[in-house]
Amino acid sequence: KKFVTDVVRVRYDLHDDWSGDPAIFFRVVISDDAAREERLMTVTEHAKAELRMAVKPVDLGLLSYFNYRSVSEQKDMREKIWD
Repeated sequence: KKFVTDVVRVRYDLHDDWSGDPAIFFRVVISDDAAREERLMTVTEHAKAELRMAVKPVDLGLLSYFNYRSVSEQKDMREKIWD
């Protein structure tokens, strides 16, 4: 599957969201190719669906939030929390 090479890494944190509800916050690093404008929406929606199916946050009583960054963006920003 192409998706496997599109998603480079997934990290997450569990804590309450801005309104105090329990949540899971996913940080998804995608390939530079996947971050191209013509592919970005398809890749991110697919990643979101796959993660929701695998983790089932609703069944755990969690809201889910997703943030995406390309490999190049992470290389420039160098935030350890994304590694």
